[in-house]
Amino acid sequence: MPTGTVLFPNPQARNVVDDVVSQARRAHDLGVRQVWLAQQFDHDAIALAALVIAAVPALVSDDVDAAHGVAAEQLSFYETIPSYQKVIAREGVESVADLAAVGSAESVIRQLRRYLDAGATDVVLSPLDRADAAVAEELWAVAAAL
Repeated sequence: MPTGTVLFPNPQARNVVDDVVSQARRAHDLGVRQVWLAQQFDHDAIALAALVIAAVPALVSDDVDAAHGVAAEQLSFYETIPSYQKVIAREGVESVADLAAVGSAESVIRQLRRYLDAGATDVVLSPLDRADAAVAEELWAVAAAL
């Protein structure tokens, strides 16, 4: 079972992100392999460790409008959570569904590579359609292509 620790950002820090990254590096140097950032101080909850993991809702479909509709339906509850409201505002999108990776396999791969290009070491795909085995296999193929 993984062992880790929760990090609490110093609210007096000049830059909270730098503070938490510094804490995570010190914990890693001491042998801690997983650390989590406590959600407080109106900051988004993020996971930090030797890995930077982006969890992204995804759906491979040639019908982008329908896929976006599925994303809107599945993810709308996030829009009631203050930290996610801040993410939506910061990213300049209309809804949380706009943050999901949806579209053709090639399009989803491009969207996911943006996370890797931004510094994520890993991308975890959260399937928006969990009922269709063929859709799941398409998403697995996307994951393998990354």
